[in-house]
Order: sequence, then structure tokens, then C-alpha cells
Amino acid sequence: MVNKGDTSQQAHEINRAIIRLQAQVRKLSKQIAQKKKAVKEHLCLDGISLDPTIYLRLIQTLEDHFEAKGCSGGESFLITTKKLQGNAYYWFRYLKRERAIQGKPKIKT
Repeated sequence: MVNKGDTSQQAHEINRAIIRLQAQVRKLSKQIAQKKKAVKEHLCLDGISLDPTIYLRLIQTLEDHFEAKGCSGGESFLITTKKLQGNAYYWFRYLKRERAIQGKPKIKT
């Protein structure tokens, strides 16, 4: 036979566990939102800056992103080239056109 006090104690412990889990979910949600914001801010290369730290930060961010998503080399390459902007975009477009004119294969990774 279940004691009414035991049931009340179990319910109280369950409620405390739920509250702790909800706090953890809120904390993780904030962390995810911050990381998404950071990824959006850093997942582009405009080719204007000569600061190598920008490039290195971009590469590290992309590698972390692709590792987390489980992307293959080919998928990673396609996503990265879609993130090029400005001078970097025009350089890559020029590179693709020149390779096509020369009869060289497409760059895949």
C-alpha cells in the first residue's frame, strides 16, 4: 500500500526535477541562439579585409559548423562557396570560368 506522504514527496521531487530541466533547456536555448548569431555573423568572406584573423576565425567557425552537422567535404565546399560575398565571390566566379575555358574539372572540395 502506498503512503500518501510518499506520493506527495515523489510528486514534489518530480516537480523540482522538471523545474531544473526547464532551466537547463532555457540556458541551452540561449547558448544555441548565441551560436547561431555568431555563425551568421562569421559565415561570410567578402575578400576585402587583409586581416588574417578574420580568415582564420571564418575557417574555424566553418569547420566547427560542418563537424557539428556531419557534412562531407563536398557538401562543406558547396556551402562555403555560397557564403562568399563581394570580391571573394567575384574571384571564385572568375576562377570557375577560367577553369571551364581551360577544360579543367570543376573544383569539388
